[in-house]
Amino acid sequence: SNEIKAARFLFSVLKEFACNTGFTGNPQVRYGSISSKAVVAVPLDFDARYSALWKRYVYYICSGSFYDQSPFVWSRYAWRVREELDLTAMKEAANLLSGEQHNFSWMSVTQAGELRDPRRIVKLTVEEVPVQLENDDTLPYFLRAQNTNIYKISGSCDFFLYKMMRRIVGILVAIGQGKGDVATLTKCVDAFDKDEKCKEKIPHAFLETAPAKGLCLEHIEYSIPI
Repeated sequence: SNEIKAARFLFSVLKEFACNTGFTGNPQVRYGSISSKAVVAVPLDFDARYSALWKRYVYYICSGSFYDQSPFVWSRYAWRVREELDLTAMKEAANLLSGEQHNFSWMSVTQAGELRDPRRIVKLTVEEVPVQLENDDTLPYFLRAQNTNIYKISGSCDFFLYKMMRRIVGILVAIGQGKGDVATLTKCVDAFDKDEKCKEKIPHAFLETAPAKGLCLEHIEYSIPI
């Protein structure tokens, strides 16, 4: 069947790039970071990007006075920030950007030929990931930390403009660091919502793009079961 042919092709691709095919003949070979769980037949007009109904990104931040002593996984897969962050302020800023349609053109990088409407509805949440401050062999090593705070920012939208999620994270972190405040963010959001060609001066702290290494595409929803 076509599903079997597709599965064999996918298996060969994963094997070629040393990814996790589910087993390995050599016990010394470490599994890769990509795994295939299923193969599903889709219509010919299906597009992995443009057929998506919505996507969810998550972004991890590692902060604290001893952030450089955090487990390796956080140094590789999280944005490490030396300052402690104001979680309450970050949540307030995330709530401001969530649930209602806003113009995100100034919170993204506009690519040449981009015709999609920058006015989107985004759902954002900010939470602190619980970690064990003392050694506990029953916990995974990446949940053991000392004087380190781990934050998770989740964002869902029908589609994201280029670098939009990372720009949003940059704004939330700037507010958490005290480099900006919710009142200023509100002023910028209101100004650009009213006028797409707004000349409102955006604070430099709100123009930082968060590093890519903290970002993970967690889920894509399609109209067909995948």
